[in-house]
Amino acid sequence: AVVSTQSTGEIFWNEKQREAKWVFPYLQLAKSNKIARMRSNCVDWLTEISATWNLATDTLFVAVMFLDKALRTGEWSVPQMQGCAATCLILASKMEEVHAIPIADLVEVTPGTSHELLKSYEKNILIDLEYEMVTPHAMLFLRRYNTISGVNLKTHLISKYLATLVLRYQGHCSGPQSVLAAATCFLARRLSGLSELEAWSNKESLYSGLTFPEIKNAVCFLCHVLSSTSRYARLSPNKVATT
Repeated sequence: AVVSTQSTGEIFWNEKQREAKWVFPYLQLAKSNKIARMRSNCVDWLTEISATWNLATDTLFVAVMFLDKALRTGEWSVPQMQGCAATCLILASKMEEVHAIPIADLVEVTPGTSHELLKSYEKNILIDLEYEMVTPHAMLFLRRYNTISGVNLKTHLISKYLATLVLRYQGHCSGPQSVLAAATCFLARRLSGLSELEAWSNKESLYSGLTFPEIKNAVCFLCHVLSSTSRYARLSPNKVATT
């Protein structure tokens, strides 16, 4: 089906209005240091599973959004968290994939779980989500920003890589996803050689509703993530684009 430019614009602004419900301040999410560390481990695991099974990028982002909301609103212990993450991936696949992931497949790769357990988790997570399954995640905004700017494939891949890299950090969910996506696009363009004014011009501000001062803190957060993760900080733009 062909979607008009006007329709995609309306979808974008509707999602921007909805995203406030999916912002989870750090202290609300990190109920304990153990849960915070386990969340990072779960996101790494989800990323690995998504890559191994060739899942859509959106499936991973939606699964992490589901996980963060479940951790914020539900009562999940550390031993339950990998099962919770697996169930979030199942739910995300029902939204984003042509064929949803069979529960049996995830039971095989998730220690200490069973078909019945994941089914019960699915019910609990749906309650935590208030049955709201459509999430305004970063990839939705990132695609619009890069389409508007007409960036090349290399720059688009760098921005996707940065958005995926930051998923494991708590700051990923502490601000609007539209702002985080804008920051990844800005930094990708800077890595590709554009000046600050070229990387986020008046055109981007007009179509995103975000000025550079409004995304500056998110840009600083991304730079901190890159600098604190040495093996990523040493990557060149060419290496990042092919990772």
